[in-house]
Amino acid sequence: MAQRQAIFIGYRREDTADVAGRIFDALARRFGRARLFKDVDNLRPGTHFGDYIRSVLPRCRVFLALVGPHWLHARDERGERRLDDPNDWVRVEIETALATPGLTVVPVLVNGARMPQEEEVPESLYGLLRLHAATVRRDPDFHDDVRRMSEAIKTSMRSGALDLTALGAGVTKTERSGSGAPPNVGFAVALATGLATLAVLVFPMITRVWPAKSPTRAMQPEARPSTEGVAIRDPVQGLIGRWSGPGIVEDALAIAESIDV
Repeated sequence: MAQRQAIFIGYRREDTADVAGRIFDALARRFGRARLFKDVDNLRPGTHFGDYIRSVLPRCRVFLALVGPHWLHARDERGERRLDDPNDWVRVEIETALATPGLTVVPVLVNGARMPQEEEVPESLYGLLRLHAATVRRDPDFHDDVRRMSEAIKTSMRSGALDLTALGAGVTKTERSGSGAPPNVGFAVALATGLATLAVLVFPMITRVWPAKSPTRAMQPEARPSTEGVAIRDPVQGLIGRWSGPGIVEDALAIAESIDV
């Protein structure tokens, strides 16, 4: 196995054992099984866990610390939180990884887990919380997320710098292919609603200052033509044509009476 080219996958069994196996298999297809360690799966019987971790991690390029929904609150048989135990093997391997020179530690948030806050973890794990995290979501996004993480790791093994800035959670496939109206349809509906509202608010102000058809109309209200018996094909145009100058209310009432609703 090439020096400093291995990947170590750390996880808690009761939290992320299933997804850890899937990630291991996916990375093995890209890097080969000889370049992968998966915590106690590679531990020989009789080997001290702390000695094993301290001997393996200096040979690794990347340490993936899988954080699942139950990682923070997992408890032992006595009901005590595991992370509060200085001998908890997940805590030990993360502490050792953070203290190993040249090892890139990557928190990997899986199955919807969030990054813990400092007040929720022992002080020795604060360093993990300050690192940029990768995100591996459930299907149908699992393979895309692992592929992007693999490409970042592969690039880092050539350049020596692991760029994880693009590995946060993005738009899920479910969101991209979900049912419902396309965004442009919603925009068109909103635009039409806005224009209609604007017309309702602005139209009365415009019509009140619209010039009258005849300069003598204001002086001779009795000369206005009667609307009785007049069929108006376009009520809107009729209103626009007549709502000007004095007599607005009378004209509107007359036109309304002539419209068969």
